[in-house]
Amino acid sequence: MLSEQQKKEEEGFQSDLDELQKATDLYGKGALTSPRVTDARRAVLLSSTRRLQTSAQLLQVKKQQDEFARKLAKLDDQRRLDLLRELQETSVKLNQTREKLQSVGEKLQYTAMVRSQLARGASNKPEIAIVRKGDKGSERIIASEDSELQPGDAVEVSLRYQDRLDAPPRRLSSSNTPSETDRADATGNDALRVGSR
Repeated sequence: MLSEQQKKEEEGFQSDLDELQKATDLYGKGALTSPRVTDARRAVLLSSTRRLQTSAQLLQVKKQQDEFARKLAKLDDQRRLDLLRELQETSVKLNQTREKLQSVGEKLQYTAMVRSQLARGASNKPEIAIVRKGDKGSERIIASEDSELQPGDAVEVSLRYQDRLDAPPRRLSSSNTPSETDRADATGNDALRVGSR
């Protein structure tokens, strides 16, 4: 609208300027009076003022338009960065959840395998050992289910697998979680560390 108005103001200014030129020529020839020339000059001045005001408004609007465009681009960039950061955080959480699920699945699988072995091999008695700290250091004592424990004792229970001698040895800690750092004997026994008293 301002661009269209500017064009009209420019046309009006040129028209008034032509009128002033004609009036000045006629006044020079004596065919026109002075007040008519003065009116023509006022019309040119008014047209020029309106043209300048419209141009100033148009420049102001274009400046605001550029500022809004920059703000919009900045807003888009910020939104994109926020979404990328959100996506990265969600990916990290998803990976952590997958790792937890995998760990829980392995624990459940291992627990089911141990229960199955215990159910099938009920006639096989577990090997029980007590690790006791004494004056000479740690001492490993072979024990039975009726052995008495003393404060500070650690109990190791070994289960022997009959049908899976090729199974990788595992060790179950007191929290019933498999640990790669625990030891198992070379015969395929799994050691179940019950805990200490």
